[in-house]
Amino acid sequence: MIRFIRNVISAVLIIYVVYFTLTLDDNFFDALLSENDDYDLEPVNDQVSSDPINLICVSCSKPNVHGTRDIDKPLSQALTMIKSAALSTKQELHVHVFTEKEMTLLFEEELSGAKKENPYLEHFKFTVREIDYTKIPENLRKAWKTWYKPCGSFRLLTPFILPDEGVHKAIYADSDVVFIRPIDKLWAQMSKLNAKQVMGIVPTAPLSESKLPSGRIGSIKENYHENEKYIFDDMERGMYQINTGVLLMNFEKMLKAQWKKPSSSHKLIDGYSSDLLLTYYDKYKAVAEHDQKLMNYVFHFNHELLYPMPCEYNWKTDYCMAEKKNIVCIEADENGPVAIHGITSAFFSDEHPVLKMMYRTFKDYDWREKNENAMKAVGEELKNALEMSRYAKSYCGVKMRNVINALVNS
Repeated sequence: MIRFIRNVISAVLIIYVVYFTLTLDDNFFDALLSENDDYDLEPVNDQVSSDPINLICVSCSKPNVHGTRDIDKPLSQALTMIKSAALSTKQELHVHVFTEKEMTLLFEEELSGAKKENPYLEHFKFTVREIDYTKIPENLRKAWKTWYKPCGSFRLLTPFILPDEGVHKAIYADSDVVFIRPIDKLWAQMSKLNAKQVMGIVPTAPLSESKLPSGRIGSIKENYHENEKYIFDDMERGMYQINTGVLLMNFEKMLKAQWKKPSSSHKLIDGYSSDLLLTYYDKYKAVAEHDQKLMNYVFHFNHELLYPMPCEYNWKTDYCMAEKKNIVCIEADENGPVAIHGITSAFFSDEHPVLKMMYRTFKDYDWREKNENAMKAVGEELKNALEMSRYAKSYCGVKMRNVINALVNS
């Protein structure tokens, strides 16, 4: 009798264990196999960070041949860049516009109008601020505001300003940049920065995926001090220069980092500051005709702080020129570029008709239109325009097919 009772109890226990095991989800076993002792029954969240993407835009009027200030072109360029970024993503996007007093209302009217009329721009936010050069000495303000192009140097001052507004990381993009694939992909590159790196920038030409021969590395290092406008790659793939049309900036890390002065003694400056910029400006202003060149000198001495990003995040005019076909961006050729940068005024030049066509398609697209698949619509318009033109089979026309595919499939 006792044996019978034991057998019954054993059978009940076996049935209970089997039932309990079958009703558990996979997360339980994942938790057992992991080092984490906490068991969470909620589904694993594979979504990107919920933090908003911060995008900086700097735009000022330009003097024209008549001696007056041209507002229309810089305003239109900046709005086209912002439009492409906003339409490319569904993640919360906060655009920080820095402009002159005369242009603030124009930006606010256009941006608020698009946001109000298009329900698919609910994720889009913006703040328009007047440009303020008070972060640098008064005797240099006029020179810096007109350095190379109106207020172009102001991007170097944004790391001092935005942290006070609660913004600690941001993307900067020139107004002659158009986003093709989601800006989220560029934002995700922020996580690739190592503990030391404070900024991500695309080299002017793609770096090799492999290290250089050790003998060559030694030769480069020996002559490095004589090539101050070049930057040494920490992965030992050679030297390069940078294009500052697209920047990833971690303000917190920039402001805390130790920056070397431009000297062989490598004296340090605590944190990214106006003192740092002016130290380099005073030494190199004769040869650095714009802030991009200045940053090449800064990072020559501070290359360990820089993360060289893949070329697809700043796909420049050169990649669409037959005479420069030796310069190849493999990532963009496979998937389409994330951002196209129309350097050398390519978006307005008859020498670059395909890029001009692409830009005009974005510029003319009405982003107040209630279209959930706006980027696809832009891609189809561009496809029709290219096929009807005489440039469809040109070198740049063939490259543009990857752009169209990226838009249509977005």
